[in-house]
Amino acid sequence: ELGRMAHTLERLSLIDPLTNLPNRRAGQIKLLAWCQSAEQKQQPFHIFQLDLDDFKTVNDLYGQLIGDEILQLVGQQLRSVIPSGSLIYRWLDDNFIILCPTSLILMPYDIAEKIQHAINGKIMPSTLSITCSIGFSSWQAKQSSEDLLHNVEDALLSAKHAGKNCIKTA
Repeated sequence: ELGRMAHTLERLSLIDPLTNLPNRRAGQIKLLAWCQSAEQKQQPFHIFQLDLDDFKTVNDLYGQLIGDEILQLVGQQLRSVIPSGSLIYRWLDDNFIILCPTSLILMPYDIAEKIQHAINGKIMPSTLSITCSIGFSSWQAKQSSEDLLHNVEDALLSAKHAGKNCIKTA
């Protein structure tokens, strides 16, 4: 009984209660595993970091309950559009990380555009146009999870500084 309870608590500690997506802790664990696997198999993957543009405005204008609802809707939209085998995590506030296996069908920029198209103008279209900025990077041989996160964050910041509603690569 105690073991089952401990297992349940550990599982709950890896889930974001608002969006029911895996949380940052779960993402860090999985990213480390993907980096190790990529190194062993020499099989790269892509990482995307998405941030909702001017999300503070949503909370200021409509309140936190509407902001929470938007985050839930964004999570649902992302789940419906990410490529098969990809994983999504609520990273922090209005920021999400997506791990995506390398695909011969879609290039990373195409994936980012598809993700952005699923969000932009689809959430609260009648009152406020929600847009997002995306940074992405691809794993390189010998690259640590920390370096990969640093690169994708730099790409996201570059997208934000380019005027938002942009996609940039590391």
